[in-house]
Amino acid sequence: MNYKILNDQFNNMLTSESANILKYVEFNSSPFKHPLDYEEIKESLLGSYDISLAKDYFAYTKDSTLSRFLQDIKKLFVNSPYIPNEDYFLDSVYVDYSDGSSNIVKIEAAVNQILNTKSVSAIIKGDRGSGKTASTLVYLYRNHEELYEKNIIWLRCDLHKLYNAWMISDSGLDNLITLGEYKELFIVYSICKHANDSERKEIYELVKLIKRNDREFGIVAKAKHTYLTDVSLYEQIQKTNEDIIRFEGPDSSRSFLLDEWIKHAQFKQNESRRQIKNARYLYNALLESINTLNWQLLLFFDGCDNVDINKRRNFFLYQKFLSELHPQLYRDTKNSPVYTVVLLRPRTYEELLEKHPNVLQDHKDSIPFVATLRTPCCEAVTNERFKYIRKIGLLNNLHDETHYRSISKAITTMLEQIKEDPSSLRRRQAINHNIRDFLFNRLSLISVLAYVSGINGKIKENHENYINPDSWNKRNKFLNGRLFSDSKTEGIATAEPGSIYFNIFFAKPNGNKWNGFIFLRIYQVLKRLSTALESECTTILSTLFDYDNDLVKESLEICETYGLIHFLPKSNENEDSEQYVVLNEKFNYLIEETFKDADVMYYLALDTYLPSALIESEYFRAHNNNVNEKSHYNEVMPFTATLFMKFLCIQDKLEREGLHGKLTTLIEKMQHLSIDDTDFVLPIKQVQGQIPVFKRIITSIGHTSEQKRREFNKIIES
Repeated sequence: MNYKILNDQFNNMLTSESANILKYVEFNSSPFKHPLDYEEIKESLLGSYDISLAKDYFAYTKDSTLSRFLQDIKKLFVNSPYIPNEDYFLDSVYVDYSDGSSNIVKIEAAVNQILNTKSVSAIIKGDRGSGKTASTLVYLYRNHEELYEKNIIWLRCDLHKLYNAWMISDSGLDNLITLGEYKELFIVYSICKHANDSERKEIYELVKLIKRNDREFGIVAKAKHTYLTDVSLYEQIQKTNEDIIRFEGPDSSRSFLLDEWIKHAQFKQNESRRQIKNARYLYNALLESINTLNWQLLLFFDGCDNVDINKRRNFFLYQKFLSELHPQLYRDTKNSPVYTVVLLRPRTYEELLEKHPNVLQDHKDSIPFVATLRTPCCEAVTNERFKYIRKIGLLNNLHDETHYRSISKAITTMLEQIKEDPSSLRRRQAINHNIRDFLFNRLSLISVLAYVSGINGKIKENHENYINPDSWNKRNKFLNGRLFSDSKTEGIATAEPGSIYFNIFFAKPNGNKWNGFIFLRIYQVLKRLSTALESECTTILSTLFDYDNDLVKESLEICETYGLIHFLPKSNENEDSEQYVVLNEKFNYLIEETFKDADVMYYLALDTYLPSALIESEYFRAHNNNVNEKSHYNEVMPFTATLFMKFLCIQDKLEREGLHGKLTTLIEKMQHLSIDDTDFVLPIKQVQGQIPVFKRIITSIGHTSEQKRREFNKIIES
């Protein structure tokens, strides 16, 4: 094959304004479909295995040893809860700054501020992956004794549980349990659960003091009662403790009874309402005693941002959350013993102020103390956890068993590669949600391979090379515990679109309009302008490319969620001022990786809505992921990737038709705008006259038969 001739032909395909548009207009006249709507493509990528069974396979077979091991190693990549009086691994691997930017010092300052002033709450701001949760847990580990000596009880409340209860409820928004009610139930549950737990000695000591200074308060003794019956506070604490133990068993990590309270809080049945009412009566009695005994309660609200607001119901729930979080930040009375620290992303904080623009005027004397955390270096975070895994010998235990030696080697190889390749690590962080997602994906891949191998009896001493994450990563680069990329469905696929690899083309079409370039156009606008008002982005994209205003707004939200852009805070002096949209370096990484890698293009082709006529053409195919058969990757990737790129080129030309005239009209209205036609070309780079993405395709097709190479020439020349 003559590479130069093919490279020139490919370059002409990308740059020629007279490309064969008419042929692809025919493709666009067919309805848009997703490649995985086609069973043949889906079965090829699944490899004949139902990967969703992998988790259950380990749980219910003799391979539960491996399942436990994978769970143990995954715990080292998450922020597992801190249990007082136990060694805490997170403190051993925690990465902080030694200068004035120390995140632990910032949290200490926030806590000291609210305890000393006795009138404000604190907000800890930090981007996704900045270590809000990890820093809080390490702070509690290091300061647990000091807090105890000051008669301070700390509790960490995960508000994601409240979100979950809201989402699964059939009740209307007005009937759902409120955030304030959830806080009260959580405090009651936590104190009663640990009432006799000497490991939580601050709660244990408080309950002993309550016993010595017992008091009575009223509860509804029976469902049919309309009056209150006085009971002992200490005895009611012990009774609730017994209910928790009876309902949950000895496992202290469970919170089943709290979950039941939340689930039934919106129900109208007498018994359910009675239990909730009594828990709230108990809450008020507890607070009075805590206050009288000169104790304090430090409550950390975490998980505030863990909701997908792009779904309609979730959006309204998020707005409900913002409305109900607001009063928790401003203490109604200086006599309350509860002090609140809220962990938020910057955008959530700004939306909270936006929803309550008069907040500063209404609460001048109780403005929350705000601290902003600094995101630690991802290489340092990963290396510390890698060293810890080696230090505790977790892999050694698995490696000692012949049956699992190949998996042990695979994990060791994976960790070594992460440790030794920081530049690759940065790219992986750029294209995954964050580095933790990437590590999870790799570990999930290993468990899937072990499952596929196990059901075929392949895990044996002499099969070390069988479970090779590198070779499997080449078969399917962006895995999330499954063997095919699919950002259009949930469940086995992924909870959020693009979380395996952010597919910039995944936007759903609207009728006969293909919206797959919306994220690229956002990038191109911000690349040229660096910073732009939200309204400017919307006006530019709707005017130049006919994108729906709601689609632009939703897409900006998605970009912000994945860390591709950020919003500059609004000015507090001008309530009507708009937020500015700013391009992040991560977006540059993503675009560069997408358009220079043929394998990326291939997988995105299989995960993008396309004209059905294109998918049904004879050269649009998927490789075979059956581990016992040849993948035929080199025989299908060049064809599918090239067809996809030709489609993108033609779609780009169609979308930019009449662009110059639209730009002229736009600039007349926005005279400060500095933008032109050249800002919107496809970002496919050339290096010394060669196109990297095509070089990979040519290398791949060079490993196939002469017949395949002739067929490929036809694709290029057509």
